[in-house]
Amino acid sequence: MKLAKSVLTVTLGLGLVGLAQPVQAAKRSHTVPTTFRHTWYAYDHGTYDRLTLTKHSLKGIMRYEGGARQIWASAKGNKLGVWSHGKNKLNIYKTTRGYHLASQPINLTHGSKAGHARLYVHSDGYQANYYRTKSVAYRYR
Repeated sequence: MKLAKSVLTVTLGLGLVGLAQPVQAAKRSHTVPTTFRHTWYAYDHGTYDRLTLTKHSLKGIMRYEGGARQIWASAKGNKLGVWSHGKNKLNIYKTTRGYHLASQPINLTHGSKAGHARLYVHSDGYQANYYRTKSVAYRYR
């Protein structure tokens, strides 16, 4: 009787654990979701910064003082580490900045502002709002 009771208890416990809703874990891949793929623009200090996301790459270009264009982040192919947290939040790991591997991920949040698609980018103290067209980026500078 005690054996049957303990087997029933263990079975019931395992059944309840199986029915519990799993916590939404990050999905890891090397592919950028389609909602993020595009060329995004931000207007800053009289120039446009550009962030291009394709299926297997990321490339961010910005202008520094003096007008020189520089790549602030890049990753390509299997070196692109993507962690997707739902359809509107994305973390990109294994990016390079200059010639060094970045220590922090690039956090991307997809949303909208007054009906225009917006991409909020945050990484290592850098934060900016990017938009799909230059005219919208200029409007919300």
